[in-house]
Amino acid sequence: LSDKSIQLTGVSQAPDSSYLLNLFKGNKPQKSEIAAITPLNARGFFSFTYSDYEKLQLALEKYRNKDLPDTNKSIYNHANEIGIIYFSQAQAVALNTLDADNDTSILPSLLTAEKKYRGIPMFRFSKPQMFYQDLYPLITQKNLNYACKIDDFYVFAEKKESLENIIANYQNTTVLGSQAYYENLTTQLTEKASMLLIGINENLKLPISKTVDAKWTKNY
Repeated sequence: LSDKSIQLTGVSQAPDSSYLLNLFKGNKPQKSEIAAITPLNARGFFSFTYSDYEKLQLALEKYRNKDLPDTNKSIYNHANEIGIIYFSQAQAVALNTLDADNDTSILPSLLTAEKKYRGIPMFRFSKPQMFYQDLYPLITQKNLNYACKIDDFYVFAEKKESLENIIANYQNTTVLGSQAYYENLTTQLTEKASMLLIGINENLKLPISKTVDAKWTKNY
């Protein structure tokens, strides 16, 4: 305990395959970089990383008791992090590729160019249900109709406005990863993690206040 924070450290055990933690068994955690494109007007992000997609796929099949198609495997083999950026009324999914400039996965063939926004090409995504079908329960977003590419990230959203928001804040450097307080926070966390959930306090106060007992609403 301190005057500015409460820090808890512990161990969580996952006895069998019905626990979400077991999805990452046998996978080495990687460094999360999604904060670099998370706007300050977002509520926060959830990120998961992996070193071997085939192991993750097998774990997902066991968890869901269902065989998953290998159709999109080359896409996930060219990435090591997938994250969700949360906004008040929308969400975006980001795929952190290992080498976006030399991407040999099938992903570019699924994108149809549309207009540019601030010099960044926007695309129509031909498989809007793909991430949900392949990665549920880690990804629950459907109808990811549009995409754009920002450095090593491919970002997907239901509406273009969500992508435009991310692009504008990235270019203006008003993103979480460029803030001194976030850099200070990361020094207190392990450098690599299988799962990382970050919330931006100012943007979480109102939604939290609407979910707690009425007597605590004013406090939040």
